[in-house]
Amino acid sequence: TAFNTTTNNVFDDDAILAINGNVGNTNMPAKTASVYIKDNTNPAQKKLIVAPVSYHLNEDDSTRFTIALPAGYTSAKDVVITLGVGAGTEAAATDYTRLQTSIKLPAGAASPFTTQYA
Repeated sequence: TAFNTTTNNVFDDDAILAINGNVGNTNMPAKTASVYIKDNTNPAQKKLIVAPVSYHLNEDDSTRFTIALPAGYTSAKDVVITLGVGAGTEAAATDYTRLQTSIKLPAGAASPFTTQYA
């Protein structure tokens, strides 16, 4: 066996592995071959948990958010969550100010990750 693929807990795109058979061999040229590697990270684990650090706020308080993938999993790409005000919100628009419209779990970040926004 010349190549083995490895299983990991990183959510990533599928990839191509290009194999060059000519390295160091100029007397007998060989064609380059491509191997398709499918990301087999358990799709049932593609869950994201978003939770405020503080669930109960007094007026003039603020909170940050914790973003988490399942334990032991990371993402090869940034995960961006767009924030919005959902149905069932009882607070008047004058009761709060959104400081940002999205939060991000950076690629490769350890999970759980707490946003730097305050």
